[in-house]
Amino acid sequence: MGENKLAMIVLAGGASSRMGKEKSDLKLDGKSFLEIQIQKGRDLGVGRIYVSGYRGAHCTEEIVMDRIKERGPLGGLEACLNKAAEDGADRCIVLGVDTPLVPVSE
Repeated sequence: MGENKLAMIVLAGGASSRMGKEKSDLKLDGKSFLEIQIQKGRDLGVGRIYVSGYRGAHCTEEIVMDRIKERGPLGGLEACLNKAAEDGADRCIVLGVDTPLVPVSE
């Protein structure tokens, strides 16, 4: 992980059953929800970005699948926290992919 031990986890593993398609790939102002969240991590200067459970076609960061299946967001969080710790992170920011309007700062 290098010098920066702050990581970011984007929870993107939902079934999107009510939506009917991958939520992460929905667009807002020409960018996918996932791209928006990844950009927040870059803007904050995090050392590593992990995307939990993403099943779409467009991801620039490391995708981490659940180690324990059928546990919802907690399963994804557990897998990503373990991966981040393995990579040397000592802190993590966690964002849901379906909250693209959460600002980087106030």
